[in-house]
Amino acid sequence: MKKKTLKRKIFHKLSSPKIGYASWYSFIPGNYCASRYYKKGTKLLVENLYNGKKILVVVNDYGPFVKKRIIDLERYAFQKLAPLSQGVIKVKVRKID
Repeated sequence: MKKKTLKRKIFHKLSSPKIGYASWYSFIPGNYCASRYYKKGTKLLVENLYNGKKILVVVNDYGPFVKKRIIDLERYAFQKLAPLSQGVIKVKVRKID
Protein backbone atom coordinates (compact mmCIF):
# COMPACT_ATOMS: atom_id res chain seq x y z
CA MET A 1 0.00 0.00 0.00
CA LYS A 2 1.40 3.41 -1.01
CA LYS A 3 1.43 6.28 1.40
CA LYS A 4 -0.04 9.54 0.21
CA THR A 5 2.13 12.55 0.67
CA LEU A 6 0.57 15.92 1.03
CA LYS A 7 2.36 18.98 -0.23
CA ARG A 8 2.22 21.81 2.23
CA LYS A 9 1.13 25.12 0.84
CA ILE A 10 1.93 28.39 2.51
CA PHE A 11 -0.70 31.04 2.18
CA HIS A 12 0.03 34.67 2.90
CA LYS A 13 -2.55 37.29 3.67
CA LEU A 14 -2.22 40.14 1.18
CA SER A 15 -3.33 43.66 2.01
CA SER A 16 -5.17 46.02 -0.32
CA PRO A 17 -2.84 47.03 -3.15
CA LYS A 18 -1.35 50.47 -3.71
CA ILE A 19 -0.87 51.44 -7.35
CA GLY A 20 1.64 54.04 -8.41
CA TYR A 21 5.14 54.44 -9.78
CA ALA A 22 8.44 52.89 -8.73
CA SER A 23 11.94 54.12 -9.42
CA TRP A 24 15.30 52.60 -8.51
CA TYR A 25 18.25 53.53 -6.34
CA SER A 26 21.59 51.93 -5.57
CA PHE A 27 22.18 50.93 -1.96
CA ILE A 28 22.70 47.40 -0.60
CA PRO A 29 22.38 44.88 -3.47
CA GLY A 30 19.37 42.63 -2.96
CA ASN A 31 15.61 42.52 -2.90
CA TYR A 32 15.15 45.73 -0.93
CA CYS A 33 13.11 48.88 -1.27
CA ALA A 34 12.36 52.24 0.31
CA SER A 35 8.78 53.17 1.19
CA ARG A 36 6.92 55.95 2.96
CA TYR A 37 3.84 53.76 3.44
CA TYR A 38 5.32 50.66 5.10
CA LYS A 39 7.58 50.13 8.13
CA LYS A 40 11.14 48.85 7.83
CA GLY A 41 11.21 45.06 7.74
CA THR A 42 7.83 44.77 5.98
CA LYS A 43 7.66 42.25 3.13
CA LEU A 44 6.04 43.51 -0.06
CA LEU A 45 4.96 41.88 -3.31
CA VAL A 46 5.67 44.30 -6.17
CA GLU A 47 4.16 43.71 -9.63
CA ASN A 48 5.15 45.55 -12.80
CA LEU A 49 1.79 46.45 -14.37
CA TYR A 50 3.27 46.64 -17.88
CA ASN A 51 4.68 43.12 -18.11
CA GLY A 52 3.21 41.24 -15.12
CA LYS A 53 6.60 40.38 -13.53
CA LYS A 54 6.57 40.15 -9.73
CA ILE A 55 9.18 40.29 -6.98
CA LEU A 56 9.19 39.96 -3.21
CA VAL A 57 11.12 42.75 -1.46
CA VAL A 58 11.80 43.92 2.10
CA VAL A 59 11.55 47.57 3.18
CA ASN A 60 14.91 48.77 4.54
CA ASP A 61 14.73 52.53 3.97
CA TYR A 62 12.34 55.49 3.93
CA GLY A 63 11.34 57.26 0.69
CA PRO A 64 10.79 58.18 -2.14
CA PHE A 65 10.06 61.86 -1.86
CA VAL A 66 8.75 62.40 -5.40
CA LYS A 67 5.04 62.87 -6.11
CA LYS A 68 3.20 59.76 -7.43
CA ARG A 69 6.12 57.45 -6.57
CA ILE A 70 5.07 54.93 -3.96
CA ILE A 71 8.27 52.87 -3.78
CA ASP A 72 11.97 53.01 -4.60
CA LEU A 73 13.37 49.61 -5.53
CA GLU A 74 17.00 48.75 -5.01
CA ARG A 75 18.77 48.47 -8.36
CA TYR A 76 19.01 44.65 -8.22
CA ALA A 77 15.26 44.32 -7.50
CA PHE A 78 14.29 46.83 -10.21
CA GLN A 79 16.26 44.89 -12.83
CA LYS A 80 14.12 41.82 -12.14
CA LEU A 81 11.03 43.81 -13.13
CA ALA A 82 12.32 46.04 -15.93
CA PRO A 83 15.53 47.34 -17.52
CA LEU A 84 17.24 50.14 -15.56
CA SER A 85 17.02 52.35 -18.64
CA GLN A 86 13.25 52.48 -18.14
CA GLY A 87 13.85 54.49 -14.96
CA VAL A 88 10.29 54.54 -13.63
CA ILE A 89 7.63 51.84 -13.92
CA LYS A 90 3.97 51.56 -12.93
CA VAL A 91 3.54 49.01 -10.14
CA LYS A 92 1.05 47.41 -7.80
CA VAL A 93 2.39 46.95 -4.26
CA ARG A 94 0.87 44.60 -1.67
CA LYS A 95 1.95 44.02 1.91
CA ILE A 96 2.44 40.36 2.80
CA ASP A 97 1.36 39.49 6.35
